[in-house]
Amino acid sequence: MPRYDPTYSPPAPILKVTVSNPHKPEVEGIEEEALIDSGAFMTAIPKDFVKKLKILPAGEVEGVKGHKGKGQNHLIYFVDVSFNGYSFYTEVMAVKRKNVLIGRDILNQLKLILDGKNLNFDILDPP
Repeated sequence: MPRYDPTYSPPAPILKVTVSNPHKPEVEGIEEEALIDSGAFMTAIPKDFVKKLKILPAGEVEGVKGHKGKGQNHLIYFVDVSFNGYSFYTEVMAVKRKNVLIGRDILNQLKLILDGKNLNFDILDPP
């Protein structure tokens, strides 16, 4: 079972993911840490991924409230998010952050076991 990352306060479930451009396979994907966040309705990527992956906006999501409670608009993009041998084609928001945030758009396709008591987690039977 993967361990929680103790550098977060409190410790948090983190995994390595690869984000790639499904429309340009010649562009190398980006491997990055991802925070599992069941409170996030949608997966988010760092804004600097947009240029690196050469992805184009597919629309905009309005009034997204972050942990600071401010509603903001964010451009959305289609990407592939891969981890543990599985890949999810999904819309993501590009936001100002350092790592990827895995939201319920992906989490609701998985069986996720968060064992906070033992600071580990497991991901089971994706599609």
